[in-house]
Amino acid sequence: MRLFLGKGLNFMRVALDVRPLQVGTKYRGTGTYIRELLEQYLKRRREIVLMAWPEEAISLDQVILNSCEIIRLPKCSNLPVLKYFGYKRDGLDHQAIYAEIAKRVDLLHFTDPQDLRFGFPWSDIGVPRVLTVHNLMSVTHSDLFFDCNFIKMNLLKFIYRDYVQNYTHCDAILTDSQFTEHSLHYYVKGKLPITKTILLGISDRYVLPYVSQVDEYRLQRKLPPRFILHVGALMGNKNVEALLQATAPRCNWPFVFAGPYS
Repeated sequence: MRLFLGKGLNFMRVALDVRPLQVGTKYRGTGTYIRELLEQYLKRRREIVLMAWPEEAISLDQVILNSCEIIRLPKCSNLPVLKYFGYKRDGLDHQAIYAEIAKRVDLLHFTDPQDLRFGFPWSDIGVPRVLTVHNLMSVTHSDLFFDCNFIKMNLLKFIYRDYVQNYTHCDAILTDSQFTEHSLHYYVKGKLPITKTILLGISDRYVLPYVSQVDEYRLQRKLPPRFILHVGALMGNKNVEALLQATAPRCNWPFVFAGPYS
């Protein structure tokens, strides 16, 4: 498997975001993804800088941790509403933080799109940025959910246009299936950076069929004409319950879960 990092680019020192490894089982699929990415970088003898939360354990083998440099990033509270207050919160200037890291590496690799939604100009960061996107939730009509509560709709965060526009802040995107890649182009109204579908971690076992159109996927699986599709694990009953409660008053479309607990 070839790790796609952009044509003709040879990054020797990479800053990899491992913060999702520190927030519990909710991000189990992301953890598998990050470990696979890290393994691919190490196989290529890259120097790795791990971007992590302060004072929290990183669920990686100690041998791997000893071979990497660890940069502890200040932790912000109330992440879902950061975008409404700009990129400065709790006295932190995230642009300055990432700019300082960028001086020491050749590539910034983010594994959670929420870290790209701050309002500062990413073009001022002097190194390329890669984002990994997986377990993308998609619906056939994105306008349906625009009036939903942001916190309760945390599992639907990818369909908010003001949110997914942040995908344009990176230079390349890695996706876990062609369906995810197609959904990105469907929801992000604007020019996307380079996108590439790869199979990593959990996607090796629970990947959707490779398709180019939503209608083709619907035809193959004999799905109803309108539905809500969640790609990936259910991430715990509480999250699914919140999702159902938030959408029930607005539609009666069936849910389709494509993942390890389908």
